Amino acid sequence: MDNEEAKSQAETRNAIVFGCSCRLHLPLYRIWDEHYLWDLKPLYYYLVRFWIPYHKYHAVFTPQRMFDTFIREGEDWERNYLPLKPVPKKGMILDAGAGEGETILFYAKRGFRNFVAVESDLKAYSHLLRNVERLKMFGLQVVARNKSFDAEDLEGVKFAKIDVEGGERELLAVDSLPCEMIVEIHNSSLFHDFKSKWRDLELLRATPVTWEQGHVNHADTIYLVRLWPAS
Repeated sequence: MDNEEAKSQAETRNAIVFGCSCRLHLPLYRIWDEHYLWDLKPLYYYLVRFWIPYHKYHAVFTPQRMFDTFIREGEDWERNYLPLKPVPKKGMILDAGAGEGETILFYAKRGFRNFVAVESDLKAYSHLLRNVERLKMFGLQVVARNKSFDAEDLEGVKFAKIDVEGGERELLAVDSLPCEMIVEIHNSSLFHDFKSKWRDLELLRATPVTWEQGHVNHADTIYLVRLWPAS
């Protein structure tokens, strides 16, 4: 067994031991690490935001993905990620930046059944494919694409969630939007370009971020917006 195969199997074991497999066990020791010992909130979110509503789907996620999405971002999804205008339950939902399938699970729980999942990261995509096979057992139809987001992915969709680390600039090249969509915009300059292009843009949140590159500290803002189709 080569190193890459052994590493992949170890990651899968970690994901399953975390309590997301069809065995439906709940090993709390995974919650009690040095980052969360002082705070019961992650345990609450694991139970209320993930395990109770989603365990029946038998989806498997890596522990880091679990904390970064369902636990840390669960409230934000409930508040901002759902469509405001009616969308047919059988209408196609685009999830660009689908990760391991976590937001597909979020929308599936709310009755949506047809998805296009776009994910460019090969590691996340491999987990996505496993979860797609599990979700098919519950009547969900998911077309998974290992590629960068582009405007062609919008064809035929009735609602879209787009979080593609800068790839959202592809939307600036289209003449009109086909549907309501939630878009994460990853810098201030791009946000101003969106405001100029789409006048009815609705700002949902603005999150300041900092990072270090070449021993130089940088600061910018990530924006979550709602875009509307042409009336």
